Amino acid sequence: MVFISYCRRVRERDYKLDITWLKDESLEDADDLPEPQDLAAEAITELEAVVDDLKEMLTLLEREEAAIVAV
Repeated sequence: MVFISYCRRVRERDYKLDITWLKDESLEDADDLPEPQDLAAEAITELEAVVDDLKEMLTLLEREEAAIVAV
C-alpha cells in the first residue's frame, strides 16, 4: 500500500525518475568490467561492514535506553 501511495505522489507531482545521469562512464566497455565473482566479493565485504556498523549503533542505542530506564 505504501508503494502505491508513493507511485501516486510521483505521478501527481510529475517527478522525473530518469536516472541515466547515474551511468558510470568508466564502465562503458563490457570488456573492462570486473569479473562477477569480484563484484560479488566486494559487495559482500561492503555489506558486512555496514552490518557491523548497524550492530554497533544498535548496541549504543540499547545502552542509552538502559541508562534512561535506570534513571
